Amino acid sequence: MSSLSSDYPEVLSDLREQIAVALTKRTELSGVEVSSASQIVIEELRHHWGGQQIYVPKGLGFQLESRDLQIYREFNGQNLNELARKYDLTVKRLRQIVKEVRRQQAERRQIPMFPARKPRP
Repeated sequence: MSSLSSDYPEVLSDLREQIAVALTKRTELSGVEVSSASQIVIEELRHHWGGQQIYVPKGLGFQLESRDLQIYREFNGQNLNELARKYDLTVKRLRQIVKEVRRQQAERRQIPMFPARKPRP
């Protein structure tokens, strides 16, 4: 990658580098294309959020929701011990996850018996 001037903000340089690593891993772009794309993204972020402090959430809720859905999909009624080892969870916790995801799936399929009414003026 081309080097940036020494007064380019360190956090932007690091973000640019992380974007380049992700593009290299997940795309077929050449080194020049990765460098160019990562610089374009960083400049867009700099113009859009420049001067603001940004908190980057870890997204644990999303990560756990995805994991729980994957567990539910893999569960066949007979493989709790296998899943417990795979996901490093207790069998009790796996039962809770399967039960909760099953409930959520049923709620999504159900039509409400008493649809919400619009308030009268």
